[in-house]
Amino acid sequence: MALIMDRTGLNVLVIFDSAGTPPADQNFKKAMEEEEDWKTENHVCAALKALGHRVRTLGVFDDIQLILKAAAKEKPDILFNLTEHFHDRSYYDRNVAGLFELLQIPYTGSGPAGLMLCRNKGIAKKILCHHHIQTPLFRVYPKGHPIAPPPNL
Repeated sequence: MALIMDRTGLNVLVIFDSAGTPPADQNFKKAMEEEEDWKTENHVCAALKALGHRVRTLGVFDDIQLILKAAAKEKPDILFNLTEHFHDRSYYDRNVAGLFELLQIPYTGSGPAGLMLCRNKGIAKKILCHHHIQTPLFRVYPKGHPIAPPPNL
């Protein structure tokens, strides 16, 4: 989906992980400026603003309704996805990207399929090898089976 930017920039909703249920007012400004943990989020928001975009932030933990309500209210041109987990589970990151796709709002980062493939290093390496992309030798061992590394590994 192509984005066409006018002179006033894009309406960008930056979505990131919060540690637990985010504050009701969703005000992360002070934390982003002062805490090392929020360095990436702060830099992304500052860079987007410097480029002339209108930036809103949304911290999420385990409430899909926050994302749905913010998307309906803010009507973003694009979602800048900084989430790495949902409900304290890193493997739910693909579901968050899937929600963005269901909402038909362009977003940054990998889609659900890419995020899922990245979770399985063996499959990812097999795909790379299939496309003749060099990767170090590897071997996948089923859980609970003895490990006997080959001499060339």
